[in-house]
Amino acid sequence: MAARFRRRPAMRRRTKGCLEMLRLLARGLGMAGLVSVVLSAGCAKDDVEEARKRGAGSETGGSAPSTVSGSPQGDMPGMAGGSPHGGMPSLGGSLGNTTDPNDGNALPLKLTGLGSAAELQREVAKLKDKNEAAAFEHAFRLTFTSDKMKRGYREASTTLAELITTNPNFAPAYRTLAYAEFNMNVSDPNEPLALYQKSVDLDPQYGEAHYAMAFMYTMVDLEKGVEHYKKAMALGVPDERNIGPNFYAHAAETH
Repeated sequence: MAARFRRRPAMRRRTKGCLEMLRLLARGLGMAGLVSVVLSAGCAKDDVEEARKRGAGSETGGSAPSTVSGSPQGDMPGMAGGSPHGGMPSLGGSLGNTTDPNDGNALPLKLTGLGSAAELQREVAKLKDKNEAAAFEHAFRLTFTSDKMKRGYREASTTLAELITTNPNFAPAYRTLAYAEFNMNVSDPNEPLALYQKSVDLDPQYGEAHYAMAFMYTMVDLEKGVEHYKKAMALGVPDERNIGPNFYAHAAETH
């Protein structure tokens, strides 16, 4: 497992950057989940109220239910629905909602983009063992399904951890596990970041994982994040969360 990342000291001051990040995170986490990340993001708690006044809670993705299969909600992750991830914290852009076109599965996925049916089909095809493929598909769908009421991060996490023990070089398992782990503990980005790092170490061309890292790094280190953002864009990943103009526009021009 990659080394844990050191979190920068929290800064208790209101900034435009904090408000922008709170607005973005609220798309998937909802205002309740948003409170949990304020301190680690280096923003003042008062920024939550300001973000609410600006309509953060009504952004696409909205506030997810409090639990699914016993795990905290919030779309990342990926950075899935509204997430870093797939969506991310909630990571991975807007992973969609039940009104978006989907693949018709009982655990539906949006058709393209982060945490989509297209990503799943591309990655699951790399698994030769049918049992591993079935396990990964189920965990991926539990993590990123566009029907947020059916998300089960805890079950997905258990399945992915088992898959990693039998196939430790399968990058998508780490990417998906990172998203699930973050949504179960949004106050600590370190472990998900380590998992995302493992994913890109195994597959440097995994654009969705680079994008998730870029989103996560908006919380702790923009200098590190910009490189992952640039890599994700070069690999054709859609900037579903608009983190480029909101966080990396200047940095991207100077790198």
